[in-house]
Amino acid sequence: MKTEGGINKILILAPKRNFKKAVDRNLLRRRIREAYRKNKDIIAGESIDIFISYVAKDISDYNFIEEKLKEVLKKIADAVSKEK
Repeated sequence: MKTEGGINKILILAPKRNFKKAVDRNLLRRRIREAYRKNKDIIAGESIDIFISYVAKDISDYNFIEEKLKEVLKKIADAVSKEK
């Protein structure tokens, strides 16, 4: 969602339904947060609120999560640039 103001906000969800242990949910959130931190320059200059929900049933490795997050951020950047 595009917003006013100069800061991007991100919400990450790893559902308790799929991952019963808090350790697993925290691990996934940390991996997604780190992948976003390293690649947030893809959507730089925009003010966007992003909601990421992890829907896979298993815990993916960091490289896979980072690759998919890059794809999603590129799609978001393209959509925002088309709105202008």
